[in-house]
Amino acid sequence: SCASWTWPSVFCALSGQDLAQLGVIAPGPSDDPPPLPADAPWLPQHLRDAGYATALLSGNKFLGPDYATDRGFAIARRPSERRFAAEGLAAAAWDTLGALRASGDPWYLHLHFMDPHDAYDPPPEYLDGEVDVSPAEGVDLSRHGGVREAWDRWEDFTHEEQRAIVENTRLLYDGEVRYVDDTIGRLLERLERSGALDDTLVLFFSDHGEQFWDHGRYYHRQDLHDEEAASAAAFFAPGLRPGRSTLPSTHLDLAPTVLDALGLPPMEEPAGAVVGRFDAGRPRFAHSINGEKSAQSVDRGGRRLIARWSGEREYYLLGADPLERDDRYDPADPEVRELEALLAPEIAIYQGLVEAAEGG
Repeated sequence: SCASWTWPSVFCALSGQDLAQLGVIAPGPSDDPPPLPADAPWLPQHLRDAGYATALLSGNKFLGPDYATDRGFAIARRPSERRFAAEGLAAAAWDTLGALRASGDPWYLHLHFMDPHDAYDPPPEYLDGEVDVSPAEGVDLSRHGGVREAWDRWEDFTHEEQRAIVENTRLLYDGEVRYVDDTIGRLLERLERSGALDDTLVLFFSDHGEQFWDHGRYYHRQDLHDEEAASAAAFFAPGLRPGRSTLPSTHLDLAPTVLDALGLPPMEEPAGAVVGRFDAGRPRFAHSINGEKSAQSVDRGGRRLIARWSGEREYYLLGADPLERDDRYDPADPEVRELEALLAPEIAIYQGLVEAAEGG
């Protein structure tokens, strides 16, 4: 992922460019969203200009009209929030798709499921084993903000209580993932029976991950280790040759790959490339701009450097240490210096964007 939370990672996925290229900085939790530059490439607009009927159904406010990410969508709405929202979004998708197909034009329907987020509250049948939503005094993991409150009080708990909080939080999160997976599966089965998938490209991708105290933090938009910043993507279409790419891909590659698969011209100046058609040694950059916790990272050749704006550095050899437990940072290491030289211009750009946004 380009970032460890939704707004900037969606920008990468739909523009094929990094925010630094666009001269845009992600908003803070209470900030007004920056405008999308008028000349910025944008997959929904590109498809609409190519004659596609377009629609967006999003369970996340960061993808939609509230945060300036609805350009190019003829229909853009957020189905009403309720418990077990994935089912409501899937039902709305079926109804919306009927209108898109009735237009007679090729169509693009973008669905953004939100359920695997705090509060983790899946239907009971998706819980694997007995879950204790109150594993410590004053903790309610099923309530919105309950896990964050536990995080804020982390040092007040015993080791056994901390372990119980993590274990039960993971059970709830895993249940959410299974619930959304089943909901999408049922929607796809319905679409397949209707013939809607006979000539359709389907793309699945995640915008970010979630940390459960893996590196001393909870949630996302906290760090750039794999539990937060790694993503998954898969393409499905009739006649698509089965395969897998192990090359270092990013969100930047999704829009170019979609357009290539559809036989449409590429957008201008993409930073990404069609999956499987790039140099295996190219660097991948990610950022988490979040005040005092801001950090940026670069991956190249199975090595990762994380640079925190506070001055701290971490360096990992991902092949031998995929969970990033063994920080091998040494400023004299030539490989570390190589990555620092790659990352330094990126840090300068983002720090300049933040300074400009703050009126500095």
